[in-house]
Amino acid sequence: MSEKSEPFSIHWQSFTLHAVELLAVLDPQGVFRWVNERWEDALGWPPAELVGRQYGELTSPIDLDESNRQFQRLLTGERVAGILHRFQTFDGDWRWIEWNASLGEDGLVYAHASDRTDEQKRIHELAASVEFLRMAEEMSDVGHWRVDLVDGTVFWSPQVYRIHGVDPEAYEPNLETAIDAYHPDDREIVQGHVARSVERREPFDFELRIVRPNGDVRQVHSVGTPQVDRDGEVAGIFGVFRDITKQHELRQRLAQSEKMASIGTLAAGVAHEINNPLSYIQANAHQLAEEFSHLAGVSPSARLREMAEMIDDIRSGTERIGKIVKGLKAFSRSSEARVEIVELPRVVDVAIRLCATELRHKARLTVEADPATPLVRADESQLAQVVINLVVNAAHAFPDGTVDSNEVIIRTGRDTDRAFAFLEVRDNGSGMSEEILSKAFAPFFTTKPQGIGTGLGLSISHGIVRSFGGDIEARSKVGKGTVMRIILPVARGSGVGPADARRTSVAPQRESTPGANIVVIDDDPLVGRSIVRILRDWKAKHETDPRAVLQRIRGGEHFDVILCDLMMPTMSGREFCEALEAHDPTMLERVILVTGGAISIESEQFLARTSVEVIHKPLMPAVVQKAVVQRLDPSA
Repeated sequence: MSEKSEPFSIHWQSFTLHAVELLAVLDPQGVFRWVNERWEDALGWPPAELVGRQYGELTSPIDLDESNRQFQRLLTGERVAGILHRFQTFDGDWRWIEWNASLGEDGLVYAHASDRTDEQKRIHELAASVEFLRMAEEMSDVGHWRVDLVDGTVFWSPQVYRIHGVDPEAYEPNLETAIDAYHPDDREIVQGHVARSVERREPFDFELRIVRPNGDVRQVHSVGTPQVDRDGEVAGIFGVFRDITKQHELRQRLAQSEKMASIGTLAAGVAHEINNPLSYIQANAHQLAEEFSHLAGVSPSARLREMAEMIDDIRSGTERIGKIVKGLKAFSRSSEARVEIVELPRVVDVAIRLCATELRHKARLTVEADPATPLVRADESQLAQVVINLVVNAAHAFPDGTVDSNEVIIRTGRDTDRAFAFLEVRDNGSGMSEEILSKAFAPFFTTKPQGIGTGLGLSISHGIVRSFGGDIEARSKVGKGTVMRIILPVARGSGVGPADARRTSVAPQRESTPGANIVVIDDDPLVGRSIVRILRDWKAKHETDPRAVLQRIRGGEHFDVILCDLMMPTMSGREFCEALEAHDPTMLERVILVTGGAISIESEQFLARTSVEVIHKPLMPAVVQKAVVQRLDPSA
């Protein structure tokens, strides 16, 4: 170093004494020529030990090449700043040192440095935490997200991108696309949850479906909570996002198992309900046959009136059987949800038809269905399963032999405070303590004796209702009874019930179209002939084999209307339609499919892409006639 004047030397000594940074002077070979006292405080090196050593002796081998490159830059006169390297302490440890240096006019390098070890430790710990979070999210299929309501930006963690099946490098989410990623039937529910969360400043929690760009549908669990700024305004929403597709599929299988566990209980009641109308149907049919055998030569008026009453009884009985079978079909349907507009009073009707016998010997049942109950979007059969479970649980809350004092009330209506529809099952049974109530929806929790029930009923029911954007609220008091309330979002723009008030009456039959060629295809001759009788004004013909009809069409025969059973042994109705479509796609407009049971997945897919009408057995003459009229005259 060049000599300094005495006043300047005093100031220099004072400066180096009080400097908080590491100061050093090095020659062009990188040898320390002078260091201040801070080196000993920070790294344990006494200045006398450090002076005369080349910086490379103390630099980490990992950083040495980079240090040499930076030192060469200094020798060219370029200033170097913010160079971070590891430097060895007197005790052999390593510390992170950040260097800033420049070349002096005297050819020496003047440097000052700071110990950044603690800062680097925090940075590495943070990086490790981020990596651990990424690994944890990946292993648990959980991601986190944030929506900034001020600038509209959306942040997704890497796992949220993976769950959505999109590339973070090519896809930038925003609020609109984030909601559009949900299944079309679920977007309205998501928007409702977010809007209520912001408006009421309360968390939300839902399980719904997203659709990946490749078409895969995933079930996800999203939990979010609003973030409030200093002014008390909601500035954003933070949440976590989990792929629960596997759990959802398992839950569906468990739900189907729960149904099967209930079938034994329901079978006796269903058999009882069916046997009653069957008894008088058989009796009246037998009596009717005898009356007709004696009719010849006898004044018919009185007996004909009596036979008319018998026929009315038969019709009434078959209608009862039809309703019972329809409810049983819904209950035994595949566990895959079919979300549609649903009337809660109708759900109640289906449910009580299936579990009335279970309840009859336990309590009195009262149904209070509000005519103004809003429509909801759900799967009718799954909701019926939930109601059956709640009603059966209510029945089990009563001791035997006290029917007169026991009561179960089922109510439907509108929850005006929250714009929800509700379906409530209330009993005055034994009730539950707060401790038991808190566990009521937990899987495998049951208060029933060992071997009775699976402990899954309420848990599955809760999951079903939540999948439609709703919830089940439970209230109970020991000795007073229990209230289970299903709440569901009102279907937008769908009006209110009851169903009968909205159904369009069947149009009266028009005059038959002269010369209309109608064929009925059903492998069961009795069913086929009964449809022909319904269409007697059109002089329809019956065929048992769809292949024969197909051959006649290919031979040039023209049919104005084709009624075809969906399930047949030689060729199904779907296969017949597909063959017809291959021959002439316009002929599908003339087809009416008839079904009396479950519809296969292949048939559902076919019906989804075509406009073929489907009518259901047991067939009502007016329904069949109206369908034919509309095929003959689409303006009807």
